[in-house]
Amino acid sequence: MDNAQGRQNCQIRPPTISTKINQKRIITGLLKMNILITGGAGFIGSAVVRLAIGEGHSVVNVDSLTYAACLENLASVRNNSRYSFEQADIRDRSKIDEIFNRYMPDCVMHLAAESHVDRSIDDPSSFIDTNINGTYNILELSLRKKILKK
Repeated sequence: MDNAQGRQNCQIRPPTISTKINQKRIITGLLKMNILITGGAGFIGSAVVRLAIGEGHSVVNVDSLTYAACLENLASVRNNSRYSFEQADIRDRSKIDEIFNRYMPDCVMHLAAESHVDRSIDDPSSFIDTNINGTYNILELSLRKKILKK
């Protein structure tokens, strides 16, 4: 305990060599995966989609195309044979289940969210519904399809 400030000293441990190797193998494409990315038409999501396609992975982009989406950011991968787009809302469990069954992803990168704070003031219920219930749908389906155990 650091008595002067009344808090514990924390040490951040660097990643182990094996962790760095595994991360590099995934990023550099030595392990080619079928990745389902939610929110893939958003600012960050579209960059992740382009990177994954560029590294040789197959990508299923699931986005509801709300105010934050910009399909122009995906123009460079739109016609790639390893890219698929599904317009769907993560709150629609049956539609998301259908997408999981059709594409059978190896992993899921969940980036979909209501994220503009100023909008949350006017309509907090849509933030709760998407960010909590929608995320629950993705997690529950990932667990049921055993995606988290691969």
